[in-house]
Amino acid sequence: MKRSTYFKKRSIDIHKWIDQYEKVSVWISKLQNRESNAFNLWRYCEWSGKNPNELLALKENTDKEAEYLLDRFAADKTLNLTNHARNNIVMSARSFYTHNYSDLASEAGKVQVEKIRPYRLPTKQDIQKLRNAAYNPRDRSLVSFMASTAIARGTLPHLKFSHLEKDWKNKEIVHISLPSKIIKGRGRGRYKGVRQETFLTPLAKVDMIQYLEWMEKTRNFEFKEDSVIFLRIKKPYTPLSYSELGVIAARLSEKSGVPFAWHDMRRHVQTSLEEARISYNWCRKIRGRKVKGQESPYSRPKIEQLREAFRSALPSLSIAERPTLSEEQILEKLTARFEKKRIIEDFARQRNIPVEKVEEIAKKFDLMKMKMKPMAAKLREIFLKDQTEDETITEDCQLIITEEQLEDYLKKGFRFVSVLPSEKILISNE
Repeated sequence: MKRSTYFKKRSIDIHKWIDQYEKVSVWISKLQNRESNAFNLWRYCEWSGKNPNELLALKENTDKEAEYLLDRFAADKTLNLTNHARNNIVMSARSFYTHNYSDLASEAGKVQVEKIRPYRLPTKQDIQKLRNAAYNPRDRSLVSFMASTAIARGTLPHLKFSHLEKDWKNKEIVHISLPSKIIKGRGRGRYKGVRQETFLTPLAKVDMIQYLEWMEKTRNFEFKEDSVIFLRIKKPYTPLSYSELGVIAARLSEKSGVPFAWHDMRRHVQTSLEEARISYNWCRKIRGRKVKGQESPYSRPKIEQLREAFRSALPSLSIAERPTLSEEQILEKLTARFEKKRIIEDFARQRNIPVEKVEEIAKKFDLMKMKMKPMAAKLREIFLKDQTEDETITEDCQLIITEEQLEDYLKKGFRFVSVLPSEKILISNE
């Protein structure tokens, strides 16, 4: 097989290949990025002309044959691979040996990766462009979530609502606690006992609520406590994979014109925390890294101290575009709006009325501006009236439009009412 072809991912059904080797199946079951690691091992097997079982058999010899083979791969200049890709294959091969209790010598396969370009540190404006380039509320939520939490890309496919603190929708700054098994190191070796204790900014929470609301309304999908947070938006709504997250980042980068990868967001969070003069050790706790000589920061008082430290970094962390409206105000309005929509849906379901009809009534009487209890009472009062009156009040006399449409509608006799949290405009012809 030509080397120009056997490194192409599409030339192999990696899942069928995995099923042929029990030791490969067991190995990847312990990993986060299963498909990419299996593909890297397959590429190494193709280069060496050996299958996984034959690779392990090399360790039965005492002359370091397995190590020398990996050294030859690392030194092979004929391969059309970047140093980064070559190093990934080496690390996957070493992992395969390690998880099959056949550790290679520490020097085997070392690849000197020369850094050519500086690390990217996205500015607030860059992140705003990425957020605005999102194709849907899920991707918008992903951007603000990652810019807030410094959670790694490899952790996202395992992130559940159970990792968020209870009653998180009513918290200003939401605490997220991640166990060792879903962060770097998977709780093994020097990573044993490490947890990540991080937080959502108010804007990131707003975006997440909008994403959940959108999934419930347009996809009829109900999230539960044990649900993974970030899902595919097509049935069967399974968790986004590591590779799919990479595709989303590339798509956002292309549309926004901002060079970008998810790991850049960790640098944004780290820099913001440093600008707020948060201690180095606390920064590491928030980013999910081991802190030597420190007691575990998992008691409630410790978490509250971390939360207050995080709060002090909000001026640097925040990517909100409108300084005239604070994130707390946005959060308060959106949370209330979310709960009021639930009241409307429950009301419609209990009385077997179309949700759209109840929404029309809510718009007609400006019920969304009322507090929740008076709003529910007003709905009951309206629907006690006779059918004739009911038909009259459901007449459509309000519209939600974009800013670009406003001038045309004003010429038609409509009047401006208000700007909605979504930044669209409510107008009326009353």
